[in-house]
Amino acid sequence: MSRITRCVLTLSLALGAAAAVPAVARPGVPAVNDVTSVMPVIWQNEVWTARESPVTRQNPNHNFWIGTPQTVFTDADGRLHMVAKKCGLNWCGVGVGTLKNDYGYGTYRFVIDTPMGELDPLAVIGMFTYNKEVRPSRQESDVELSPWGQDDPKARNAQWVVQPWKRPGHLVPFTVPRNSPMTYEFTWGPKSVVFRARVGTSPNARVYHSWRSTKALPGAPQPGTEVHLNLWFEHGDAPYDKSAQEVVFRSFTYTPRG
Repeated sequence: MSRITRCVLTLSLALGAAAAVPAVARPGVPAVNDVTSVMPVIWQNEVWTARESPVTRQNPNHNFWIGTPQTVFTDADGRLHMVAKKCGLNWCGVGVGTLKNDYGYGTYRFVIDTPMGELDPLAVIGMFTYNKEVRPSRQESDVELSPWGQDDPKARNAQWVVQPWKRPGHLVPFTVPRNSPMTYEFTWGPKSVVFRARVGTSPNARVYHSWRSTKALPGAPQPGTEVHLNLWFEHGDAPYDKSAQEVVFRSFTYTPRG
């Protein structure tokens, strides 16, 4: 049994015990062998593993990736911090995915405490479902946040995506407030996927933007679907301000379809 396997097993056992008590982006679809998982972390009653590729560029958008206790960690309030930073001579993104891989129909809700205005224009936040075995869709519904390098406060800085993103009607860009925590959610069902952006952190906060798609769909759930979060740089470039970028997630919840 490898060290990583033992670590995941230990964390899984601990988790069980705890449970008892307007630029349009070019989102990359990761290749099957793109995700190497290391460094498990427990957050929101799930085990998450971090991506690791500090010397080879990988998708999305040709980034290096690093997972360490300094780039992925939780704080005393139970929030998840993800830090994209310089690693050696390169700038590295950070990404995590759930050990749980049987997600399907239901509502996925991501609450972010970090206002968009605090991030560099080249930083990109992603929240999505993912199944490496299902092509071409990967069972992937995405929330992506970035002005894609545009240093303009009025630039579009968010988009809903259902992969494959190049198909007509699979990508909807929009703008979210730059100075407020936000809630992003999507409800995946057999006949539609509905996206909503809410201003604030309450489940019932005001809906700022929504999109209901009945044609662009992830398909029926298949075994192997995970949830992923990432923070990376457009084109893998250094941020304009040459400083580490940090996003703080207050919570993630999944409510299966009843």
